[in-house]
Order: sequence, then C-alpha cells, then structure tokens
Amino acid sequence: MHDMDLMRDGVRFGACEITAAADTTSIELWNVANGSGERWIETEIAGGWVLSLAPRCKVKKLKQRAPSLLYRLEADASDREAGALLQGLGVVDAHRSDTDFPGSIYLTIDRNHALTGGLTGETGDELVTWFNHWVRQPDLEHNLAKLAAVDRAERHLFVLMPGFTSAPFSVSDLLARAAAPLPDAAPDLPPELTHLWFMSTWNAGGIFHWSPTGWARFDKLV
Repeated sequence: MHDMDLMRDGVRFGACEITAAADTTSIELWNVANGSGERWIETEIAGGWVLSLAPRCKVKKLKQRAPSLLYRLEADASDREAGALLQGLGVVDAHRSDTDFPGSIYLTIDRNHALTGGLTGETGDELVTWFNHWVRQPDLEHNLAKLAAVDRAERHLFVLMPGFTSAPFSVSDLLARAAAPLPDAAPDLPPELTHLWFMSTWNAGGIFHWSPTGWARFDKLV
C-alpha cells in the first residue's frame, strides 16, 4: 500500500510514496553512540575529547576501553600504543580541546568527504543527475512497485534527505541552503512516477518539486 492518497475537492487524484536518501549505517551508529542524549563524562580524565568513529566501530566496547586509553594519552600524548588501541576500536581521529565539562567525551561519525563538503554548481542540475541514478537502485524497487499498482492520474515520490544522507554534498546542499538554484534539466522519470518532491530535514532550505510543467520551490513551514 502506498503511503498517502492525494485528494482535491474530495476526489482522489494521486498517490504518494515517501522515502529517504539515508546513510543508514551512519544513522544507526549515531543512535547507538548518542541516542541517550546524555553527556558522556569520565571523572578520571580531564576531557574535552572528540572521537571520530569509523562505521565499523563497536560502540559498547569503545565505551568500556576508551577512558583508560584517553587517560594514558592525557598523561603522554606520544603514547603510540594507546593511539593504536583506539584505532583498533574504530576511532579514526581523536582530538582534545578546552571544555566547560571536565571529563567529557564526544562521539561523531567519520564520513566520506564527498558527503560532507565540496563544490556546488550554478544550477541545481546535480540533483537531477544524482536522482536519475539513485531512483533505479534496488532499494527503491518496492516504492516504485507500490505506485505502479495504483490507477491514478498522478504518482508522486517524496524524497527526504536527513542529516546523514547518502546523497553527495552537491545535492544535499541544494536542499539545505537558502535560495539555492533550481535545476534546469528535467529528471528521467521511471514510468511509475509523474511527480517528485525533495526536502531536507534541516530547518533551512526549501522544498523542490518537479511536475510536467517544470521545477518549482516551496517554503517550509517551521
């Protein structure tokens, strides 16, 4: 069953599927590492540590062993064995700075640089280039199949981009930046689709919409 019926004047005219271009590995790791929302404090260290984690990191083991290793590094920053043991636990980078919360340890995710920064184009065509490939991935087959089963004049796909998105920066930036340019190019739609929507989960940015009449932008209600 598709996610939403679209109605106008009491008549169903379309169907909509909602999906996300999500980096599920990073999202799952972030939830395990920071899902409690509580600040991680270890009283035996001075703290102010930021640990960047690889996707393969086992957070439970890291939380058991990291405090003693960080204690060693605070005592001797050149302790290579302690550094190597942290790397073995899935820590890509460890950085210490001043903090208002003694003993604090912060966990973040090390991600591909293409997902977190880079050049942006003068048009929004990067969104179209990415979408044309992404929509034909196996993970989207079930969304398209549900829309194909609907006998409606319009079949919409609404694509959300969370903070940890699988889309490259050149795409996610368009949806998170104020007044970002719309694409000039039309998407290469699979036959199951007639309309597209794109929106990031950040407060900033707008909603991009494709219909047979072209591209349009809508403001978010925040």
